[in-house]
Amino acid sequence: IRDLTRMSQVDAGNEIMEEFSYVLRELGVDCSDVGVYQLSNASLGTTDMCSFNSTKHGQSYSLSDGLYVTSTYVEDSAKIAEDVSFIREELEAGDFESAKKYYIDGLFSEIYDSTGRRSGRRSLQKFSTMTTLDMLSEPVFNLYQYTLQDVDGFQNDVRTYADVVTSSFFDAGNNMFTGGANTKTLAIESAIALNLWSMIVHKLYETIKKCQENDFNSSSEGVHNIDQAVAFWIGSSQQTGNEKKGHLLYRLTEEGGKHFGTDSHDNQSRANKYILRLFKEAAMQLMFQGACYNENSIMISELRFIVNKLVAQMTVPLIQHLIYNLRENNKGRVKIYAHAVLPHIAPCNKSTFEYLKKKLIVEESYGSEVDEIIKAIQSTYSCLDLKCKDIGQLNGVPQCNEREELQSFAGYTPATDVREYLDMDIDIRYIEIMLTMKNRDAAKDIYQHGKHAIVMRDGRKEPLKLRDLAISTNRDIVPSFDKFSKYFEDTSNYADKLVMRALQDHTEGSQEQNTALVVNALQYQVSYMAALEKIYRAIAGCESSSQAQFVQAQEDWDIAAAYIIGSMQKKVDSPEQNDGYLLYGLGFDLCSEFNKCKPQGLAAAIDLDLLDSLYAGSFMLGKGSCIAVRNQAIKIEKELQIPLIQGTLYAAFTMDNFHKMGNAVVMGNKIFASGYVYSNAILPYIDAIDADASKVIQECMAFDFRTSTFRYRTPKRHEKIFDAISKVVDSLGISCNDIGYMTTAKKGVCTVPQSSGNIWKMNSWKYSTILLSITFIVLW
Repeated sequence: IRDLTRMSQVDAGNEIMEEFSYVLRELGVDCSDVGVYQLSNASLGTTDMCSFNSTKHGQSYSLSDGLYVTSTYVEDSAKIAEDVSFIREELEAGDFESAKKYYIDGLFSEIYDSTGRRSGRRSLQKFSTMTTLDMLSEPVFNLYQYTLQDVDGFQNDVRTYADVVTSSFFDAGNNMFTGGANTKTLAIESAIALNLWSMIVHKLYETIKKCQENDFNSSSEGVHNIDQAVAFWIGSSQQTGNEKKGHLLYRLTEEGGKHFGTDSHDNQSRANKYILRLFKEAAMQLMFQGACYNENSIMISELRFIVNKLVAQMTVPLIQHLIYNLRENNKGRVKIYAHAVLPHIAPCNKSTFEYLKKKLIVEESYGSEVDEIIKAIQSTYSCLDLKCKDIGQLNGVPQCNEREELQSFAGYTPATDVREYLDMDIDIRYIEIMLTMKNRDAAKDIYQHGKHAIVMRDGRKEPLKLRDLAISTNRDIVPSFDKFSKYFEDTSNYADKLVMRALQDHTEGSQEQNTALVVNALQYQVSYMAALEKIYRAIAGCESSSQAQFVQAQEDWDIAAAYIIGSMQKKVDSPEQNDGYLLYGLGFDLCSEFNKCKPQGLAAAIDLDLLDSLYAGSFMLGKGSCIAVRNQAIKIEKELQIPLIQGTLYAAFTMDNFHKMGNAVVMGNKIFASGYVYSNAILPYIDAIDADASKVIQECMAFDFRTSTFRYRTPKRHEKIFDAISKVVDSLGISCNDIGYMTTAKKGVCTVPQSSGNIWKMNSWKYSTILLSITFIVLW
């Protein structure tokens, strides 16, 4: 630099230093090692080599020959692909020791600070071991921890799950799995599907968090995060649309696209095209001036929506390779992709998740059940925000079927498309998992912003937000809503107040109690009033002279059914199979306790009554018989109270006797919270009829979650509650016989024996359902 400066008679020497700065990284030289140059003209002072090197951070970088051009410099990140290539070569040569060393230490992907100084080197292992503390508040990371925390091999530190799986392949060498082609490279394949994939997701969630908090160190940091995620996805040396010329997740996705026939006319897979488009949309959102000025800005909502879509699409190659290797019986790769995919299914249908986890992760034994396992995976696509066409079709595996527009749920067939509204229960299940993992921030984010139920609102698609349902100003259309406002001391947002306090106050009871308070409030208070709001809006639409409102009335009625039943509720083959997560499911959960299951224990009597009423109301809406619709609405409101009354009675008895039951500590904690929610869902009705009975129930169920003690010393609480409900049940317009007799408590709420009306109701339900179904076929 000195000699060239003097030879060219450039006084400052800046041009010479700048040219050198562009090649330092290629030479493996740190700019700080070169040092500071005393300019030939002493009056001009000195020039730091790193001041030039840092300018590269503002430069664009072309990935895959211009397929994606970043706005910031990410060549150093893209070079992680060279690490992958080098490690793969070592593994193929059988040198597992050297390959693991490069996995741990890294090779080509240098890290530079904001001034351009070299500050370290990336490694695939560090993506799992060094960033876990930064990932603790991220929802997807918590899904992995939740799924694997009780699996052998992960108990020591489930946070490094990706490294645990990947290192197991390095340590086993070529002796671990014998099935499938080229098992030598399983370790690096695992690092791509687990370590690298998780790092990309971390970059996306880190961007949302910093945008929410307006905490970027520079105006380009958000865009740089997205660019870096793209660099990790594509990598260096990738040829567009080629499943062989490349090393990272883009290449893996192209390979999956070839297997499943999803490559498009330009030979690029459907998933990669969609993923890169979403990356660009995310970067564009962050380029707007002031995009992150506050956590409630529209830009942040859009960014969150894009990232959720992006993460969903990023699971496509993982699912494709899981199914492909199941069919090929390649056990090593099934292990990799089962660990990569199954955590995403955790918030979906519970029995499906547990079945897949048992077969693919815990037992690693599937044998003759491959087709059943693949069908189970396919059944979760809608929960994962995917469609059959996203995954494609592989020869020799079961046909994938989309969830139909008017597909029935738990026996109810809607007249309109309400599939997305059904998915509200997935958000509640997601919140439950986050709270189980002590991640209140992620739970609060889902509650406030939504995730799985994507509905049309004001002409655009956006997530249905549970908090919007909890604080809706339209609830006053429900005649009984005034009772709730008065009972909760003129607080119309009673459920939201409970949920937000539990999500924000770390002293609000034990973890189990907090989880039950939030989840049960969403299941049985928020969804309850949201369903009633839709039912009474349907009546208003029926009575309206507007044709548009009349048409909307049918959808409102169907949405109410979705809020009552949910997506997880299925017809069952045994009493133990209930996955229902809302009020309909609660009826099934409690029917055996109160001897109200019909027939053969496969359905609750009250649920069959609900189906009868929902069908009847839907039919009457179609006929424009608004008075009849209102009568069905009143009937449904009373029917929904029955499982809540049963829940209150069950909780009261269990609270009196929980010390006699197994797992007393956990069961005790949860039942106190559940009982509190159940009772508060019915007390407004009871208080309006009999204030004394209401006071008895309220005092018996009053539990101080901060001190884990009852607020009032009351012996035989459950007996007092049974008696209090007996006093008001007739005035509630509910037959005590519909509530049933609790065998374990040896008590019911009927003061005098009553004849059972269940046989008539069963026959009525069967015949009316057949009649209504025939009528629907004719009318629709």
